[in-house]
Amino acid sequence: MTSVDNATAAGAAAPRPKMKFFSSADSPTLDETGIMVRREFDPAIGEALDLGAIAPGSKVKVLYGSGEGEQFSLIHAWLGEGYAIPRHSHSADCIYYILAGKLVIGLREFTAGMGLFVPANTPYSFQVAPGGVEYLEFRQANSFDLKVLDQDLGHWRTWVETAKANSEVWAMTKPTDW
Repeated sequence: MTSVDNATAAGAAAPRPKMKFFSSADSPTLDETGIMVRREFDPAIGEALDLGAIAPGSKVKVLYGSGEGEQFSLIHAWLGEGYAIPRHSHSADCIYYILAGKLVIGLREFTAGMGLFVPANTPYSFQVAPGGVEYLEFRQANSFDLKVLDQDLGHWRTWVETAKANSEVWAMTKPTDW
């Protein structure tokens, strides 16, 4: 037992985490952090299609949570209009909060000031309305997985074609200041 353990066992409070500060300007991208592990994706889809066409439609930064021992994560995301997220799930609960634009899940539209809670391992998908969407994702985890459930090549072909059709709009509307 360390001295901290002895103190805690004797009734003293455990040391509290220190205050931490973060800035979008200094934040890494989601891919740079590796906090989201992609699982269960059919490699045949990647071999058949140019999935790189989808990437320009998103900008995702990890504002907080990529450090050692952190228990939470806060992600700031922008997705361009027409961007589609296939049916998937994550291993951690998530709260989404819409900052600008519109996100569509099924028949429900979420606009600025609205949010939703998605429990861990709950399948969902969404599409982005014209004008794009900017949102925050909050999780009580700094590591989680992504299970892609929609493995239909036809769906992925449609998403890639949509991405190619929207590439010019995405280039003009993608945020550059964060």
